Amino acid sequence: MKFWLTSCIFMLGMSLMAHAETPVKTISNVQAPNRLTPPPISAPASVKIPKIEKRQLSNGIPVWFMERRTTPLVTACLFVKAGAVNEPLDKMGLAALTAECLDEGTAKYSALQFAEQSDNIGSYFGIDQSYFGSTISLTVPGKRLDKGLDLMAQAVIHPTFPEKEIERIKRLRLTNFM
Repeated sequence: MKFWLTSCIFMLGMSLMAHAETPVKTISNVQAPNRLTPPPISAPASVKIPKIEKRQLSNGIPVWFMERRTTPLVTACLFVKAGAVNEPLDKMGLAALTAECLDEGTAKYSALQFAEQSDNIGSYFGIDQSYFGSTISLTVPGKRLDKGLDLMAQAVIHPTFPEKEIERIKRLRLTNFM
């Protein structure tokens, strides 16, 4: 056993010495790029913009549709004319707070359950608020579009605005000012 251990240590030492004696190869013909000279201009890439189809639902809501079959994702956006321009002066920030709380609880899901459902189907649910309105967007793999649209409908049609979530969002917004 002692001989075997000594042999292993000797072999390890020889191996380390062999690595230590290996010369490092350097490349001397490489020049750093001249950052003062811009790269040559190439021909612009061709861009093919898909055709936008405009339709109208039976309830009068306009739908704009653009198909791009090379992408396995579907993005659905809903624009609601409910922005800061529509707020009473004594309730400034209400539209933004309302938009931000849409996914914080629905008739079917709590805030955490909503987030879990979104994660489980691989979707991104986003809400952007502007002066003129709110955009609710969903990006989801095409194979799970039905589940994604159900989730989006829950947020838009059945939000519950739980008091604890509203207070949490208010605290987060206040800390952003500091």
